[in-house]
Amino acid sequence: MNWFNTILGVLLFFILVAINNLPNHIYKMFEEKYKNKNNRQLQIESYFKQLGGKKQEEILSKWTDFLTNMQETLDKYTKKDDQSTKLLMDLMHDTIMYGSDRTIKYVAYFRMQANQDIAKENVSGSNDQQKEYQDQKYVVIMACIVSNLKEDFTGYKSDPLDLLKIIISDYDEYEVIYQRSLEEIKKDLEENNE
Repeated sequence: MNWFNTILGVLLFFILVAINNLPNHIYKMFEEKYKNKNNRQLQIESYFKQLGGKKQEEILSKWTDFLTNMQETLDKYTKKDDQSTKLLMDLMHDTIMYGSDRTIKYVAYFRMQANQDIAKENVSGSNDQQKEYQDQKYVVIMACIVSNLKEDFTGYKSDPLDLLKIIISDYDEYEVIYQRSLEEIKKDLEENNE
């Protein structure tokens, strides 16, 4: 009986030690999993930064041109000729290569809106007020793309509307439209993610 109690006591001791260490073991498992995920993300980011620092700067600069040098850039990229189409396709290609998933969603949204607007114009034309709203919405989409690319490449966040405040002298006139457009864009992107 004495041996039995001793063996039972030792067995209970090991069970209690195992139960006591279980939370630490589970914590370490999750910690390792989290570290591995973060390390993988850092490796990916480091790879793209090493590979394409200059390319990233070029991509951000081209998209920023849509805001800072709007008319000239639009003329360059939106002519209905092969060269303009190739320039836009190359820019989107590079953005897909170096941009985050979030940025790619905004570029896809930009492209989707452009295609829908072309289809609407071909079918029914559009009134001036609707066209004005769409034009301002494109400006907001561009600001969102620039804002996201800036965060992708530098780690610094910037509000798309703040970018517009810097660039557009009559921002106050369109502020309500810009805010409404930004809300609509975010809502559309959230709905597409569900």
